[in-house]
Amino acid sequence: MVVKEIGAGSYKTSIEPIDIFNIERFDADINKIIGDAAKADAIASRIKKVATEKMSEDPILYLQLSQLIQSAIDAHRAKRLSDRDYLQQMQEHLETARTRGANNVPTQLKK
Repeated sequence: MVVKEIGAGSYKTSIEPIDIFNIERFDADINKIIGDAAKADAIASRIKKVATEKMSEDPILYLQLSQLIQSAIDAHRAKRLSDRDYLQQMQEHLETARTRGANNVPTQLKK
């Protein structure tokens, strides 16, 4: 019987956990990433994490946001969305997550 161990000498963290609500740091870290699709994936990952963490606060918003993100990911993988359009959609979803859907509230209710 031959037993071999596989080890990893070192590793590199591709992207550090970033708080999406710390806009300046988040944008700076995202801008370090090369490629529109890679940036979109990083944004999607962070939004999904926030949606999971805050689901109990506003389940309708975060469930809908999670579904929209997954739909965009699926469309991009199926080549129905270009890298640029994928990034644009993720940026829109990011803004929705940051404002907690405030843009969707009728102006009469905002006062």
